[in-house]
Amino acid sequence: SQQKRPIDYSNAASQRGYVTISPCSFGGRISRYIDMWRTITNDPWILETVEKGLTLDFMSPPTQQKIPHNAVMSADQIEICNAEVKSLLEKDAITRAIDCSFTSGFFLVPKASGGWRPIINLKALNLFIPHLHFKMEGVNTVRHTVRQGDWLSKIDFKDAYFSVALNPEQRKFFCFKWGGETFQYVSMPFGLGPAPRVFTKLLKPIVGFLRKQGLRLIVYLDDILIIGNSEESTREAVKLVVNLLESLGFVIQSEKSILEPSQVLEYIGLVIDTNSMTFCLPQKKKDKLLELCSKTYKSMSLSLREMASLLG
Repeated sequence: SQQKRPIDYSNAASQRGYVTISPCSFGGRISRYIDMWRTITNDPWILETVEKGLTLDFMSPPTQQKIPHNAVMSADQIEICNAEVKSLLEKDAITRAIDCSFTSGFFLVPKASGGWRPIINLKALNLFIPHLHFKMEGVNTVRHTVRQGDWLSKIDFKDAYFSVALNPEQRKFFCFKWGGETFQYVSMPFGLGPAPRVFTKLLKPIVGFLRKQGLRLIVYLDDILIIGNSEESTREAVKLVVNLLESLGFVIQSEKSILEPSQVLEYIGLVIDTNSMTFCLPQKKKDKLLELCSKTYKSMSLSLREMASLLG
């Protein structure tokens, strides 16, 4: 078979000048970088998903007896949703629907940092999709990978799921109504049951390639922890990872990423200190936990949501 010409991924970002994409365009973004994907994997499912969009294996064609109503909202919440729909349109994550076969509700969930996050309620649609178990890296992986004195950096994706397109033939199942109009997702939305597994599977060849280069890294969905035995080697590893991810169409969220190496860093809800080799909760989480415990003690009762928050 014909051998692939090796590519220097350390400078990959400069090699894709032929691709012109609006900085705010995220809908199915990685499909425009299919040539770069072919240099790191020949997995048929990955290449087809990247190029043509995610095709879901529905157990049966999704049907519904009636279209659900959106939740009742305050004026401020309506403004939040208006802004979100506008943002989704600008990102090319949704479009106005022409053919609609399944409609989901549009509602708000509280954000951990405060405020509200508008999402599409895919609970009913998820019932038509088989649930498949898969392994994810996490705290235990970190414990067995980090060594005393290591240096750490963190990379966070921007709108990671939106970078994966949905198969055009199945977009009719991802509709929602807002402001008297019907919209449909063209890219993978949050709340889709198999989305974490799909995204983890897409990253697998990328992680494999980087580890073959000698990099130590942990990947939890769209959060990547980079580990090095020196500040400089970690800094170089960060450059390699960022350049590779960008060459494949992903966008790095600089606000949430920690690109400068440190020996104390928060990752997936824990503060890692490689000097003392300890893992602890961030101070904000400690304060919130104490507040919730105090509230529970005084009232002798708590809601299911509060119980879930207390148990972590």
